[in-house]
Amino acid sequence: MKYKVLLTGENKSAIDDFFLHMQDEFESITTSSRNQDILKHLEVFQPDIFVYCINGESVKDFNKIYKIKEKLEKNNIPLAIIGSEEECRIFERVAVNMADIVLVKALVASVIAEKINEFLEMRKRDEETKKQEE
Repeated sequence: MKYKVLLTGENKSAIDDFFLHMQDEFESITTSSRNQDILKHLEVFQPDIFVYCINGESVKDFNKIYKIKEKLEKNNIPLAIIGSEEECRIFERVAVNMADIVLVKALVASVIAEKINEFLEMRKRDEETKKQEE
């Protein structure tokens, strides 16, 4: 089963990796960084994960994600960030506890795909376990 990935951000090389090197792993689409556009894509595409590909965004840009995070949580969609070590550290400092998975861009496409798949499979197992316990 291919997971559905919604991508946004200024890190075009990370986004390109999804389309060039991970097309067998994921069904991917991109969206602009406009909140209305992201919210519409979340509704229409219904991704399994939202990936924010960071490259030079400002703290103001990071703060926009707060509005998106509420919708993500409501729809049980995790937030992943991909960026340089420094950018990921800044994001985590500004947007405390917002990212469900952090991937530092020194990773190659196959490792990113593996880590996202592992994360989503683990979430799926956890959700199934919770349902069985109820």
